[in-house]
Amino acid sequence: MKLKKVCVCVLGWHYDLKFYLKLNEVPNIDVYLISHKKNYFIPKKLHSLQAVKDIFIEPNFGYDWGGYQQFIERGVWRKYEIIIFMHD
Repeated sequence: MKLKKVCVCVLGWHYDLKFYLKLNEVPNIDVYLISHKKNYFIPKKLHSLQAVKDIFIEPNFGYDWGGYQQFIERGVWRKYEIIIFMHD
């Protein structure tokens, strides 16, 4: 299986919509959002962006590092060569 190039784990979703639209333009990138808020707080537009592969709703444990750990435990990152962790 050929690995995809880049995966971005964004903890939170408070970046401006322009930020996500720019990520959406990057070729061969998948974006995963980790949210500690309920799904209805997340702007609907983020659900429809091609680059956003999934939005995970997780309990708010462990501050920023806890959110990254939640992403790691899902094992999604194993499909990628490069993983970028970002916080809003």
